[in-house]
Amino acid sequence: VPTGGGPLTLLGEQEIKGAYTSARSIGSKAIIISELNIDTWKFVRDLPRYNRQYCGLNDTEYEKVAAETALPMVESFME
Repeated sequence: VPTGGGPLTLLGEQEIKGAYTSARSIGSKAIIISELNIDTWKFVRDLPRYNRQYCGLNDTEYEKVAAETALPMVESFME
């Protein structure tokens, strides 16, 4: 922060997903908090044990197939 009351210099900017909630300045860092609603159903809709693809699998097999099913769905969110 300029001590003479001059304008701040923009060093960079980045688009942040979500809605602004609050912000803080801690030392030389800016902390920005935003909220983003996530439709978690799209991540879990294919994971219930009663789904046809899991019929006849034991617990270990179910966990392996369910993880393989879920990973592509959450990878798109992580981008």
